[in-house]
Amino acid sequence: VYSIALAIGSVAFVWLLANAGGASILVQVVGYSAVMFVCCMICHGELARLKPHPHYLTSFYLMVSLGGAIGGIFVNLVAPYISKGYWELELGLVACWVLLVAAFLVKPPAKKQPRSMVLATSLLVAGTIIMGYFMYIYIRVISANDLTSVRNFYGVLRVTEINVGEADEAYQLVHGVTAHGFEYQDEARRREPTAYFTELGGGGRVLLNYPRSAEGLDVGVLGLGIGTLAAYGQGGDTFRFYEINPAVIELAEGQGGYFHFLSDCPCTISVVTGDARISLERELEAGDAQLFDLLVMDTFNSDSIPAHLLTKESFAIYMQRLKPDGTLLIHITNRHLNLIPVVRVLADTYQLEGAVLMSEGDEKRAYPSDWVVLSRNQALLSLPEIVNNSQPLSAYPSDLRLWTDDYNNLFQVLK
Repeated sequence: VYSIALAIGSVAFVWLLANAGGASILVQVVGYSAVMFVCCMICHGELARLKPHPHYLTSFYLMVSLGGAIGGIFVNLVAPYISKGYWELELGLVACWVLLVAAFLVKPPAKKQPRSMVLATSLLVAGTIIMGYFMYIYIRVISANDLTSVRNFYGVLRVTEINVGEADEAYQLVHGVTAHGFEYQDEARRREPTAYFTELGGGGRVLLNYPRSAEGLDVGVLGLGIGTLAAYGQGGDTFRFYEINPAVIELAEGQGGYFHFLSDCPCTISVVTGDARISLERELEAGDAQLFDLLVMDTFNSDSIPAHLLTKESFAIYMQRLKPDGTLLIHITNRHLNLIPVVRVLADTYQLEGAVLMSEGDEKRAYPSDWVVLSRNQALLSLPEIVNNSQPLSAYPSDLRLWTDDYNNLFQVLK
């Protein structure tokens, strides 16, 4: 039964891999969980079927425990050094097929006729070869355009080349399956903001039109990416980026020569390594906290969002780091989650006015993007460039329970 289920599940698995960008998160969770269940039933079923005489059970259980320990050591300590991608899932499915064939040959099911044994073995071997081939092709296709790849605790970063052979050839940073921006290779164009951060998006509109003082803008940015927002920096401005992933910082600061937004910016740039919320709080406690005109949050466009940055307690920290007329600018573009109601409730809690800026992009330099601007600065919120390209935040639902450090519910905001 589970051999048949594995064959069906493997087809579904391949389909999910091929449609990772389009399938809903619920379909993916159910599909991958079902395949994992079938694999677990096969592994545990064969383990039970092959158990030895009770006299040897002590060594049997010891080997089971040892196998689990070896698996954990391999994934956490060995795999990052021998693989630049998270291929354990794909290879694990192929290994399940191999295990099934091996167990079938070592101890064939009872009461099977020789002819049916040959047929069953042939089908299992064929399934193993087919799955191995599909996984090999998939890994090759995914890695084909990688110029460099880095794997660490925070995931896999890949630098790829896009628009190859065209005038707008560019380097792109991809984290998992999420693109985090690109930079044109043409030196004359490499300061042009791209992806979610162009002049058409909410981030660009706010930064371009933000009321400036003679001293310049003080901007804090949670999430670095390739540093695209630095394209809006001018002489006298100060941009401080907060980034948890050291590999992202190295690439954004010029490792490999792919990205130059930080190095080309005429403003003062600093990068703080670590969790953004903890870093902001530590600076407050140290008494040397810089107050920002604009605090930009660019941490919610991946498949796994840091919910602790969207809570009542985290917003209390942000408010302490803003100048009296300062502004919060939140990038909430996300394929699977609708975060506008979450932000609306937080804005009401702190009595902030808000606007939602959505852009369809231009299918070339600008990606579709969703931004929310929160402020008590009416001069900013009344600007025609903001008013004519946004909807008031008050037009969106506010019946969601307030997120705190003790409570959040991603199921409520699934699209």
